[in-house]
Amino acid sequence: MHDYDAVMHALFDLEADLRTRAMWDDDPPSEEQLASTLPFCVDTLEFYQWLQFVFIPAVYALVEAKASLAIGAQILPMAEQMLSSSEENTALLADIAKLDELLA
Repeated sequence: MHDYDAVMHALFDLEADLRTRAMWDDDPPSEEQLASTLPFCVDTLEFYQWLQFVFIPAVYALVEAKASLAIGAQILPMAEQMLSSSEENTALLADIAKLDELLA
């Protein structure tokens, strides 16, 4: 059984941290940018854009559908690579680690 509430809270925390760090875009990327076939759309999006426009909506959709959340996302290694491990990103990386744990 999945803890959908915990996943929703973790998504809310991630979104709040992205907004706080001015890593939240008002305008979505183009369909062409979103159509990238590379993992994390690394050739067309910044990592935070991928979180905002691909990952977060996909997980919200799974929760709303009460679908299986055992997707084994494991996005923390990419987050650590793409984001500096400075103190200012500690909470953001912790949010991502929590989601990885919940989606394992």
